[in-house]
Amino acid sequence: MKLTYPSGMATAVLINGFHSRGDKMAKKQVHGFMKYFSISFLWAFFQWFFTGKDGYCGFSHFPTFGMKAWKHTFFFDFSTTLVGSGMIVSYLVNLSLLLGAVVSYGIMWPLIRQHKGEWYPASLDESSMKSLNGYKVFLAVALILGDGLYFFVKIMVITISNVRSRLKEQESQSR
Repeated sequence: MKLTYPSGMATAVLINGFHSRGDKMAKKQVHGFMKYFSISFLWAFFQWFFTGKDGYCGFSHFPTFGMKAWKHTFFFDFSTTLVGSGMIVSYLVNLSLLLGAVVSYGIMWPLIRQHKGEWYPASLDESSMKSLNGYKVFLAVALILGDGLYFFVKIMVITISNVRSRLKEQESQSR
């Protein structure tokens, strides 16, 4: 079961644990689920009290590298969901996400922000779709579409190649 992101497997094990009656392992699984669910819920409840206006302070935007980096959206989010996902996925996925964050938030957005007033109106708020946020969303959508198109073309080429090789094999066997 060498899955990159084994959420389906984790869900299946959890459901299996709920439906196994009288088994010590099932009780242990349910107890572990309730324990970590409670911890996650209490942490989210605690964070809710220490989040400021618009969610830009507290534990959801902790300035790990200082306030100058925080202004460029470099902060740590103490979200148990994100921490858990980071623990589940492979290190290559984590490194890829880290590299993407450094390149986009550390290099691209500050460079685009320098063209404020030239590429987009300076009077608009950065969260407007006609401002810096529009560039962020457009590039993210372009990356997602480009990635999807790449894998679609790759799968089509592999499929056509396999079909052609099987047809040639069947043709040579029929002779």
